[in-house]
Amino acid sequence: MNNKNYIKEGYKKNRYAINNKTGCWSWLLVKNKKGYGQVGYCGKIWQAHRLSYIKFVGEIPKGMCVLHKCDNPSCVNPEHLFLGTDADNARDRKAKGRNADFRGSKNPNFRGGREIFASGGS
Repeated sequence: MNNKNYIKEGYKKNRYAINNKTGCWSWLLVKNKKGYGQVGYCGKIWQAHRLSYIKFVGEIPKGMCVLHKCDNPSCVNPEHLFLGTDADNARDRKAKGRNADFRGSKNPNFRGGREIFASGGS
């Protein structure tokens, strides 16, 4: 059984709601902290938009990302999805204003930087 047919059997329509205004098919079940739908299938946790792409469009070549035209991470509408490289994904993120800046104190792991060293701490 090829991967696409196997996934078609496990992907169910009642897992998303269609927004008639935007055309987005918003994932209704579990989402990760970034808002991407997740589903357990065949012993693996899948990103719902990647599963949708496989079901409705075709295989995802190794090393390729599935990007959103609509910039809605929970959207699984195959018409809103397209393939791109990691570099394409980074450019798309930046163009849409979602390129996080984690330098210095903006980094969640920031511990005070120069102030700590100035006080002799570690």
